[in-house]
Amino acid sequence: MTRRGGFLARVMRRFTVHMKRKPFATTSITTGVTFAIGDCLSQWIEGRGYDAGRTARFSLTGFLFVGPTLRVWYVTLDRLVKAGLSYRPLRMMCVDQLCFAPLFTGCFILVNKLAQGHGLPAVRHSFAHEYIECMKGNYILWPAAQIINFYFVPLPFRVLYANCVAVFWNTYLSYVTNRKPPAEASPPLSPSKMAAVTNV
Repeated sequence: MTRRGGFLARVMRRFTVHMKRKPFATTSITTGVTFAIGDCLSQWIEGRGYDAGRTARFSLTGFLFVGPTLRVWYVTLDRLVKAGLSYRPLRMMCVDQLCFAPLFTGCFILVNKLAQGHGLPAVRHSFAHEYIECMKGNYILWPAAQIINFYFVPLPFRVLYANCVAVFWNTYLSYVTNRKPPAEASPPLSPSKMAAVTNV
């Protein structure tokens, strides 16, 4: 237990040093790693074989988009909701979940779909369904998780805490944003095609 505690203490000290020196790089790397873990778990649950390219794309989305965005947002939110206000963590959670989460989720789905190589028509086809599913899941998990985050976690570690929670969230996100969209209903036959069919 002592050795394990000492190891964790050293890891946290190193992480703290890196967060102070290179906050964006550290946040991006940890986010990319948790996104990769989440996608690996998702593929394992799906049981359809492992796609390394999918994990790379999902992890890259976390590294280039999610990590830096969350870093900027948490710093902005900490300044936006002034210290000393009553129920400050609750206020921060409400701003986070009512203002940031809906916009961020939509942007994430768009960026992730483009990273998968989908064009805008394909994104439009699946966006509404995936957005609703993701927001339902978001409001089940994140309000409670963010209350804990804003009450107990110091600002430099908030993205790290969110990333730990997000291992499970990213598993869900990867599943929702990588599954095939609901099949579209077959379009009605044109008059010329109807005539061809009836003449057969």
